[in-house]
Amino acid sequence: MDCSPEYIKMCDCPEIQGKAKWLISDWTANEEDDEWLSSPICLVMPRFIKFSYDGCVWLPRQDQLQEMVLIGKDDAPCSRTIKFVAWLSVFDEELAKVCLLYGSMEQLWLAFVMKQLYNKAWSNGEWVVS
Repeated sequence: MDCSPEYIKMCDCPEIQGKAKWLISDWTANEEDDEWLSSPICLVMPRFIKFSYDGCVWLPRQDQLQEMVLIGKDDAPCSRTIKFVAWLSVFDEELAKVCLLYGSMEQLWLAFVMKQLYNKAWSNGEWVVS
């Protein structure tokens, strides 16, 4: 599970926080004594919170991100994967740069979710319409 400062910052947006279900099994990050604590256990550096719930930032797992891009009620995992691969293939020669831009599968899937649902891309530390 990605608990990096970058992932926390990427998740700290109204689009993602609005989808939070706040289940006991979820990962969250909250600031305590000038450090970010993620549960169950993960220490990361402090960051500014812009869109939070009671001081916590919900950190979606990869499976939760994949659920966000369901095509329909009967959507199969294969169809989500095909859309994901199609999105990656748009980058062609830039694919290596894209892979370096996102440091985890959660970050990569979050970028896909934001593009598919909100037409946004991660640029210079924020989500911008692309």
